[in-house]
Parts: sequence; structure tokens; C-alpha cells
Amino acid sequence: MNRLFVIVMLLRSVTAPLLAGAEAPLSPVRVQTESGFALALRAALANHPAILEKRATLAAKGYAVKSAKANRLPRLSSQLGFNAVGDDNFLGGNRVSDGDRSDAFSGAFRLDQPIWAFGKIDRAITFAELDEEVESSELLRVERRVLRDTAVAYARIEGIRQKIEVATLNVAKLKALYEKTSRRQQGKLASDTDLQLINARLIQSRASLMRFEGELGVAQTELAELTLIDVASDMPIPRSQLLVLDGATPMMQSLTQQILAENAEIRYRQALIALARQEKALQKVSATPTVTLGASHSVLGAANSGGDRQNKLRFPHHRY
Repeated sequence: MNRLFVIVMLLRSVTAPLLAGAEAPLSPVRVQTESGFALALRAALANHPAILEKRATLAAKGYAVKSAKANRLPRLSSQLGFNAVGDDNFLGGNRVSDGDRSDAFSGAFRLDQPIWAFGKIDRAITFAELDEEVESSELLRVERRVLRDTAVAYARIEGIRQKIEVATLNVAKLKALYEKTSRRQQGKLASDTDLQLINARLIQSRASLMRFEGELGVAQTELAELTLIDVASDMPIPRSQLLVLDGATPMMQSLTQQILAENAEIRYRQALIALARQEKALQKVSATPTVTLGASHSVLGAANSGGDRQNKLRFPHHRY
């Protein structure tokens, strides 16, 4: 439990400012001036494909909210046409001469303003906003998952480096002991069995060192898959951000309550429930009509008609 408390507090102290500014674009200059654990977390937030996908989807949900709100605004529609009658056309079975050629146009404009939709527009807006909130909760869940994986990968690298340091020191000590025992064996002060035993332990230590170096390469590759940039992973996690656990039981209880209140998975599930309820409410009014107030304006005209080629314009028609 104490170990879990340390990990959670470390992540909260480091990632709190990261999550607060996650939606804002990250400056490349700022990333280059940082190093170590903080750089790995910021790079993961800025470059991970899953986070970028969710951010793009969240932006699309925002446009869907604007589209739903636009249904309250009036709609203007227009229709324009142009008809030409010439030598290759017939009217009443007779070919129309060039002198009787006529060019006509027509147009219609209509403005519709919804005044009562039985709640369809308002519920559609609420549904779009809840859908955006669901996507925002999903983005938060993905960000925290990526941050957790990045922190674990970085901490694993640090642990492997410590193992390599211990293994390297162990190999150096066993090598010195082997050389010392070899000299003692030449002076008949040590047996062949002692020398062989030390040699076996030296071989095992070198094999462990090689295994740890291989694990380090794998761990660095895993970290690179999360950050998508080269991160200096040789810097240890700052221990100043860890809290002393003595007498921390009340603090752990408070932290547990805060974690449950801010849990991304819980927020995501709650948003899904609210979205499902709103979808059910929207379906109840989906078949209701929409009362609108409309106005139309029609224009009919003729140009280049007859031998004198004079313009003629008919009176416009208005309908409300």
C-alpha cells in the first residue's frame, strides 16, 4: 500500500500541470529545454497517436455541438434558373426563328425560422454536449493511461540501470577476487576448487550483466514507442517529489477519496449513462413536427425577347 501511495503521489505531483495544459499545443522549444522524467511525460502527451486521435475526435464533437445549435437559426434557401429558346427548338410544332428567340430566367428565395420544435432542438443540443463530454472523459482516460505506461517504462529503465550498476560492481569484485585467488593458487595458498567456484560465480555475474543490458534496450524501445522522440532516460526520478509516509494514514484516506472522485474511468462511465438517458429522451420527440415561420420571394423575368431585343421584367411574387 505504501508503494502504491508513493507512485500515485509522484504521478500527481509531476503530471498535474501536464494534464491542466494538455489541450494547449506544446512548444517544441520548451520540450528541448527539459530532460528526464518530465520530458518523457510531456512528449507522450504531445506525440502519442492514441491521444492525438482522441483530441481530433473531441474537436469533431465540438463542431457537432455548434451544428446542433445552428438549428435554432433561420435558414435561407434559393433556387435560380435560366432557360433559352432558339433555332433548334420547337414551339407548338413550328420551328422558332432567330428573331423570336427568347431567354428567360426565374428565381425563388425562402427564409424559414423554427419557432417551436417540441424540444427536439434543445434535446439535440444537450445530446451533442453530452457526447462531447463523453469524448472528453475518454481523452482524459487515454491520457492517464499513457502517462501511467510512460511512468512505469521510465521507472523500469531506472531500476534496470541500478541492476546494471550493481552487476557491474559485482563483476569487478569477482574479477579481482579471481585474480587474487589465482595468485594464491599459484602459491599453493588456495585450492583449484576455490578458483573454479569463483570463476563460476564470475561467469554467472557476467551473464546477469548481459541480460540486464538486453532488458535495458527493450525498456528504452518501449519508452520510445510512447514518447516517439529520444528521451534522456539516464536521469533518475527526483526523489524530492516523494512524500514521507510516517503518519500518513489520514492523508492516504483523503487521497483515496480524491482519486475515486477524479477517476477517469468513473467519469467516463457516468458520462455514458447520461448520454444514454439523453438519447432516450431525444427519441421520444424525434417524430414530432417542427413549427416554422417562413417567407418566400419569387422573381420571374425575360430578356432579349422579340425583334426589338428590349428587356421585360415581370412583377415579383411574395408569399408568407
